[in-house]
Amino acid sequence: MRGRLLKGPAALAALAFATAAAQDPRRPRKVLIMAVDGTRADALLAADAPALQGLIARGAYSLKAQAAVGAEDFPVSGSSYSSMLTGVWCAKHRVCENEFAAARFDLHPIFFCRYREVDPRAVVESIVRWSPLSSNLIECAEIDLAPSTDAKATQEAVRLLRDTDPDVLFYHIEDVDTAGHRYGFSPAAQGYLDAIEASDARVAAVLDALRARPTYAEEDWLIFALSDHGGRGTDHHSKHPETQTIFFAMDGPWVEPGEIDPPPEVVDVAATAMVYLGMAIDPAWNLDGRVVGLRADPLQPHQLPGDCDQTGDLGIGDAICILSHLFAFAPGPLPCRDGTLGGANLVLLDVNGDAALEIGDPVYLLGHLFAEGPPPAAGMGCVPLLSCPDACPR
Repeated sequence: MRGRLLKGPAALAALAFATAAAQDPRRPRKVLIMAVDGTRADALLAADAPALQGLIARGAYSLKAQAAVGAEDFPVSGSSYSSMLTGVWCAKHRVCENEFAAARFDLHPIFFCRYREVDPRAVVESIVRWSPLSSNLIECAEIDLAPSTDAKATQEAVRLLRDTDPDVLFYHIEDVDTAGHRYGFSPAAQGYLDAIEASDARVAAVLDALRARPTYAEEDWLIFALSDHGGRGTDHHSKHPETQTIFFAMDGPWVEPGEIDPPPEVVDVAATAMVYLGMAIDPAWNLDGRVVGLRADPLQPHQLPGDCDQTGDLGIGDAICILSHLFAFAPGPLPCRDGTLGGANLVLLDVNGDAALEIGDPVYLLGHLFAEGPPPAAGMGCVPLLSCPDACPR
């Protein structure tokens, strides 16, 4: 008998795993993205798929999420995964179908690269079944695998969760898409449902491996599960609600359970993941994605960009403070806990937004303070930085 989606407060209460201990901002935050290629939302509900349906039942979700919304976007893997991982649509990243020749990932890199710029010690790992993703899209991953079967991809994901310590793990499987092209992308196509159920078992194995980590109780994982497109008939290249609409689920201690409204889009994955990981979104990135599914984080510390001396506002003392760390004349402690000029300290003190800490940053700050120059690149508002103490008035 095929499964049904758990509903109602009782199901949420029974399955929720957020605890008081999980609200400690000092706990490491990590992201797992599970992409089940070609899975229609209505077919997922018709299948016996307890792992994916469980994520929907206890987390933030949408059965109306969109994989392609712009005039140039098509619901195909190349375009959709490029949008998912960069946070912008194909009008910017220029992968509008399955060809990567015109890609502008130099202007709009995937969020793995932005994360590694902020924290060079971050560990990013990727497992993708469609090899063009590995060779054309996946960058800045310490481990980049393209196994030949979904079974091998799942074995690798289980191994990496057991034997390594990823901060971000991207896990992609494609048998559902293959079945859709063969049997039809439809909740009435038995072969398609069988593939969804087999993929759900693989997702369950990955989730079991995640929860079996010896350090799992001390970590806060944000889990995404979604597809890259739906399908109609045995294809998905045409623009139609059945090809563009996907399921989208999030789970974790900082997720706000319930339906996401308005429905999310694939570009929201990158924006949400980066903010969850403590990154300050630079307006110059011109992201199309928005943060979805996360609840307010009252314990998360906030910092004012450029506030080196930790007074809660900007002044000449901040420029002097940055200079002291650059040239080591009587420097005080760095604002953030990791004790290096990278990581969160780089996010905080990189006033001019060039992803480096150098003489241009105090000069830029002085220009803002005394010569009507532009404000810090990360803005004038307080931003969450996980490894920094709270220095902003609330």
